[in-house]
Amino acid sequence: MGFLDNRINLAVDAYYSETRALLFKQPMQSFSGYTNYWNNIGRVRNAGVEIQLDTYNFDRKRFKWNTSVNFSLSRNKLLEIGGEKQVITQGERSESYLARVGEPLIQYYGFKTIGVWNSREEIDANPHFSTDVPGGLRIWDADGNGELNDNDRVPLGNPYPSFTYGMTNTFRIGDFDVSFLIQGVQGVTVLNGDVFYNETVRYNKAYIKDRWVTAEHPGNGKVPYEKLGTDLMLTDYGLQDASYVCLRNFTVGYTFPKRIARKLHLSALRLYATGNNLFYIWSDDYKGINPESRMTSGDYSSPMISGYQRGGFPLTSTVTFGIDLTF
Repeated sequence: MGFLDNRINLAVDAYYSETRALLFKQPMQSFSGYTNYWNNIGRVRNAGVEIQLDTYNFDRKRFKWNTSVNFSLSRNKLLEIGGEKQVITQGERSESYLARVGEPLIQYYGFKTIGVWNSREEIDANPHFSTDVPGGLRIWDADGNGELNDNDRVPLGNPYPSFTYGMTNTFRIGDFDVSFLIQGVQGVTVLNGDVFYNETVRYNKAYIKDRWVTAEHPGNGKVPYEKLGTDLMLTDYGLQDASYVCLRNFTVGYTFPKRIARKLHLSALRLYATGNNLFYIWSDDYKGINPESRMTSGDYSSPMISGYQRGGFPLTSTVTFGIDLTF
């Protein structure tokens, strides 16, 4: 759609698709000598919308300003998986990912925590694991039967963002041009595998702030004392909101007047400076160094696993200077 002599342009794309006969490594009984085999099974539904808005805010001889905004969201649902109701896939640290019919294709799966054990008396008076100790994570008795076991594992969210967005502004002011791109992701959850390591939970200030130390100094009641009790990787403790917004690109350029370019036997001459990833804001809940990092090799090349990160490289900011010559 175009409005005001196409100074405002709006494009909306909606899609709906079903993918069938997915190539999937299906679990099987180990007495056969194998634990899984490749098979073409399953159906997945994907649906979403993408919106693009372009506006020409000013269009004067010495001043031009254009804006482009995009927004997208996508949802998926597992419709069938070879007659099974659900399949559980494990990562390198025995953390689990759930594929359940009627729900998103990939979900984090494990124990939901309800704080930190503060004393031995509190542990003995409530459902607990034999390994639980004061300062360790307290697990929710999901099925309410008064004891804790694997049946108390529940879906803990998924790795898919609620939506993504971006905005580009381009200015032309006389012989100068300026543009910047702001890009962001909202509502995305990652599983930060760094919590597996003693060095992280023992020395990283993002993990030791407000932690339990003693019954008299319980912190905020949510942060365990190092790796005590239930394995942190089997719970929701490593799940973090990795939403972010960043200044992805900022460019300033100057185009010399044509008379100067002609003296240099050029059609056009432009100097510019470009910065990438100059400014990042991410959720206070995220404790890593790169919310965009994901493991995609080894176990994590599986289409049934997504959202895991470990040891990601820090975000890199770059500044580039250049010259555009047109002959």
